[in-house]
Amino acid sequence: MRVRNLTRALNVCSSSCMTIETTPESTSPASIDTPTTLLIQLFSEALADIRFPGIDTAVLEKAAEQVTSRAREVERLREALTIAREALHAEQQSLREQARQAHAYARIFATGNEELTGQLDAIVFDTSKQRVAKKPRARRAKVKTPQLMLENDTPVRVASSAS
Repeated sequence: MRVRNLTRALNVCSSSCMTIETTPESTSPASIDTPTTLLIQLFSEALADIRFPGIDTAVLEKAAEQVTSRAREVERLREALTIAREALHAEQQSLREQARQAHAYARIFATGNEELTGQLDAIVFDTSKQRVAKKPRARRAKVKTPQLMLENDTPVRVASSAS
């Protein structure tokens, strides 16, 4: 019995052909795992004439078609969700800019009105687009002062030109 290379896709054929995606490169997980795919292939070839109670080539292929169809639907919905999130983000940015502009106008309008100015002062917008984490400051390496020893084992400190 021969098992074909299934790295890209598997064509399972009985009366009609069907492609089962098993690519690890896709953004979503494979819709049908390799052992199941191999078993369906085995049923479509060597076990094509064998029927067990409720299980045969046609049943397996139909179930695989349903799984593949559902996986396509999930991927389509995932793409739609990504597009919706991007639109939401853009609209949030637009609203934030309008709110900043409204805040600036209101501050000018509130000049002389301490209560309104106080309320506006309590509203603080982050002025940076993205907060950037501060980099830790590099510490200077300690420099050992060279020492000389006198004949009587007394250390003598030598002044260094560094620092």
